[in-house]
Amino acid sequence: MFFFNKIRKNATKSEFHAKTSDKGGSDEEEETDFESWTWEAKDVTGVSADKASADGATLVADCLSITGSGNIYRTSSDGSVASVEIAKDKAGAAKIVIGGNADLVLTIGSTSSSNESASNGLYSDSTYSTLVPHSATTGTAETAGTVSVTGGTGAATITYSNIAAGTYYFVTGNTARAVRLSKVEVTKK
Repeated sequence: MFFFNKIRKNATKSEFHAKTSDKGGSDEEEETDFESWTWEAKDVTGVSADKASADGATLVADCLSITGSGNIYRTSSDGSVASVEIAKDKAGAAKIVIGGNADLVLTIGSTSSSNESASNGLYSDSTYSTLVPHSATTGTAETAGTVSVTGGTGAATITYSNIAAGTYYFVTGNTARAVRLSKVEVTKK
């Protein structure tokens, strides 16, 4: 079983870690007191050019990691990280651990100015079979539960309101291209 203590309030600075330790056990959490936190891609350090993300790379300790294969840190022209590209066809995921009831807002973007990228959404299990319904989106199009964003529209957001404590997986089900994740906000309810 995976346990954690009080999470840092507003954990906006994240460090690049090539690999996180395997804590073992299941995806179950013990609900404890936790704080709201925010991760932004621009705060990742140690990456100055597009680079593959290691499976299990930690972005926020005990809260956010990248799993699977084919995920890529994408950098901007100034060398800072602009996003983490979540691999297409559910090959990779952003693993998000929430310590209690919270609102979750994900900021996503397309892989280029003319491409359409799509997400199948947020799942509450590591086999991606239990989809968590979102409550709102901005800057996106939606068809049959798949949220898509076109590069020309800029960043888009997907909001999940008052979700329970647990481990969640944000994936791209699109078989043609990935989706870029630039910000994760967890606000305690």
